[in-house]
Amino acid sequence: MNKTIICLSFDDGRKDFYDYAFPILKKYNLVASLNVTSGYVDGTFNPDWPTSYGAVTIDELKEMKDYGIEIAYHGDQHITQENDFTTSINKFKKWKLRENKMGFAVPGSYLANVDVPKFKKFLSDNSVIYMRVDNDARCNKFMNKVFRKLYNMTNIYWFYKLYNSNNSKKAISDWYNLSSIIVFKKDSSLCLNKYVDSQVKKNTLNIFMLHGILPKDNSCYGNDEYAWDLDNFENFCKHLSELCLDNKIEVKTLISVVKEM
Repeated sequence: MNKTIICLSFDDGRKDFYDYAFPILKKYNLVASLNVTSGYVDGTFNPDWPTSYGAVTIDELKEMKDYGIEIAYHGDQHITQENDFTTSINKFKKWKLRENKMGFAVPGSYLANVDVPKFKKFLSDNSVIYMRVDNDARCNKFMNKVFRKLYNMTNIYWFYKLYNSNNSKKAISDWYNLSSIIVFKKDSSLCLNKYVDSQVKKNTLNIFMLHGILPKDNSCYGNDEYAWDLDNFENFCKHLSELCLDNKIEVKTLISVVKEM
């Protein structure tokens, strides 16, 4: 990396992305990647996600794509299977949202029952040039789990930094195993801002995985750990924008990063 790069990678294709996150991104001249579960959009998949009140529409996806939001695959029924993926591809074609090179975020981050080498080849054969997962495998080692637990108990930034350090990459050896920094409800924008600041001179790729963005007075907010509040998100975007203006970082869609490499 010639400069520290930040990618904001949103899962599922939730309506709140269009209603709340997208206006903030536009306000601060930022872009993001939206990983869309196609069955959620057309109503053939009906998840019980307590922090989501519905999916984006096809017209909203087209509007956001025209602005510069990356539209990526996230399964059709929120699973990782070849036949499910093919269904998603066909829907993207029908909706005129398919590009000649696209990305894929693993639904639910589950790869346990997948023949990973075979699935990577399947992705490559279908013009998918990256696969985003959740944490780096090293985050599951004993000491890293301790750091995460201590952070959850104390909210001390140092433990957050220690836990996530393996997710910031100076070089990528496998574009089909892109780890990410998961953003939870309890995480403060101050913590994320400090972490980004710590990476400024390291020339790393940092992918933040987000789900819902909701104001605290929304009835869906607080029902599980996968919805960040709107104020924290705006504070984070404001800080990213300031760093971009100072030429210290770049905020890019994940597909643009992979294409450039």
